[in-house]
Formats: sequence, structure tokens, C-alpha cells
Amino acid sequence: MAKPVDEDELKRTIGPMQQSIMRQSTGNQFWMNQLDGATYEPARIAALTHLYSDISTMTAADLQATAAKYLRPDRDWTMQVVPKAK
Repeated sequence: MAKPVDEDELKRTIGPMQQSIMRQSTGNQFWMNQLDGATYEPARIAALTHLYSDISTMTAADLQATAAKYLRPDRDWTMQVVPKAK
């Protein structure tokens, strides 16, 4: 990612995510899904306690750094699905 997303675009992306978390977290199904496997992976519980604040405090620079870490051209791959030859 050559340049960070602008502030307006970031807000338009984060806002709906925040609203979704707020709505979904009022129901048991959200918590059951999020805590699935937490007995074997306790870090899930710790991560869940920061979910809303992590999303709310995300900056364009954070997003750019994460993209640079994981979206690397040297690790990119492409798959092409083609029909069987007759």
C-alpha cells in the first residue's frame, strides 16, 4: 500500500463496523461465536475485550503498516480455475 487511505474513507469503513459490533454484542449468539474455542485458546478472551476499542482507535497509518506486513508481493499467489479439456 503506497499511501494510506484518507481519513474520510477510514471513518466510512470503521463506523459501520462499530455499529455492527454494538448491535451484535447485545445478543448471546455473538458471544458464543466469539468465544468458540476460548477454553483451548485463552487469548481469544483477551482479544475480545479489546475488539471495539481496537477498531475505534485504528488509524490510517496502522492500516498501512498491517497491509505492508501481510500484503507482500513476494508472497502473493494467483489461482486460475479452468474447465477440463475435452
